[in-house]
Amino acid sequence: YAIHSLAWDLNSQGKRTEAEALSREEVAIWRRLFGNEDPRVAWALGDLTVFLRDQGKDSEAETTVREALEIRRKQLAGGRLGLASELHSLAWVLSHQGKQAEAQELIGEELAMRRKLQGKEHPAVATTLYHLAIFLNAQGKYSEAETAIRQSLAIRKATFGELHREVEVMLGFLARVLQDQRKLAEAETVW
Repeated sequence: YAIHSLAWDLNSQGKRTEAEALSREEVAIWRRLFGNEDPRVAWALGDLTVFLRDQGKDSEAETTVREALEIRRKQLAGGRLGLASELHSLAWVLSHQGKQAEAQELIGEELAMRRKLQGKEHPAVATTLYHLAIFLNAQGKYSEAETAIRQSLAIRKATFGELHREVEVMLGFLARVLQDQRKLAEAETVW
């Protein structure tokens, strides 16, 4: 785990290439010790995905996170939060590649899993709804995006209260979605 911590420290310092190298070493160690299908390999591949994505290596990040996702699916049939996290990572990688529809599908799968495992009102569900709204809005699916962001906003308000920073972020995005639909008067009232 020391390699893991050091890689994240290096990444946070902007030393992405060094973080990637350490992360690759960690993946190799877990593979050597436990085999290619071990959850620890998936976990390390998830970290490597972030380091690759942070360097703009989207194609390699996609391959890496798909491998992690496959390991998680095999190990955790029925759904676990680790699998939801891998779905989320792959969705963002695909989004960076302009594959919004596929990203949206994965976020939808993540949302269903989080609702099942964490409950419909959990803050992580609100975050996933927010991400779903981003993908929907990027595809011009404004009405669906509005529904998702309003659901996210309701959870955030119930969890954090009306004046929390997270609620402000949701309100800002709701205003944007409304503007994209040319609902300008309603967008003005959001703030």
